[in-house]
Order: sequence, then structure tokens, then C-alpha cells
Amino acid sequence: MRCLPALARLLCVSLPVAVAYSEANSPVSITTTQISAGPPAMVIGFVGGFVKHDNAIHSTVQVVKHLRKQYAAGVYVEAFENRHREKAYREIRRRLDRNHDGTLSTEEKRNARIVIFGHSWGASETVTLARKT
Repeated sequence: MRCLPALARLLCVSLPVAVAYSEANSPVSITTTQISAGPPAMVIGFVGGFVKHDNAIHSTVQVVKHLRKQYAAGVYVEAFENRHREKAYREIRRRLDRNHDGTLSTEEKRNARIVIFGHSWGASETVTLARKT
């Protein structure tokens, strides 16, 4: 799958991998590395339907919780309700704006490290967010 450029390099990850993880209930071994003070790394998940962003029954929220625990420092990990795409977009821009001048420079965009994923309507929001300029 080819991800469309938005805010530089944007990696789209489909939720079946996350669902497989949560349903299998057998954690995959992940090797963590120290994140430098460089560009922010972000993982944004969108829940489906009318699910709240903190409803722990749903796989998207479970994956976010797992990633927060695994990458406690250096990675911003957050779940958003599918109807809050603009809120997620504003947060991404705020975190990428390293010099806090209100605009994203070419360098700030180029250094972006973002993973987005979602389930159902949330997956639809990932595509819309990825296309946003």
C-alpha cells in the first residue's frame, strides 16, 4: 500500500495487525531503542463507530495502551475518536512545529515520523488524515 504524502513521511498501518495482536493475547517481542531529542515520533490511532477514545474493550485502545507502556519515553501515542480527525491533525502539527513559529518548515515536515492506524470508521479517518495537506 502506498501512503500519500502529508506532513512528510506518513506511514499507514492497517489495524488487522493490531487486532491479531490483541486477539492472540501473545505479545510480540519488540526491541526498544533510545529515542533521541530529534524529531518527534508519533503513533495516532482512530477508534471506529461511536467508540470513545478511552474505551479499553476495543483493540485500537488496547494497542495504544500497549505502545505507551512499551515506548514510555520519546514516542507520543494517542487514540482519537474517528470524528476528531481535526483534533488529531492539530496535535500532529503542534508536535512537529519544533521552533513554535506556527508553520511547518520543509525540514520539520521532512523529519516527521508518524504512524496512523484505525478500525472501521477510524480506518477511513486515517486515509483522510494522510491526504490532508
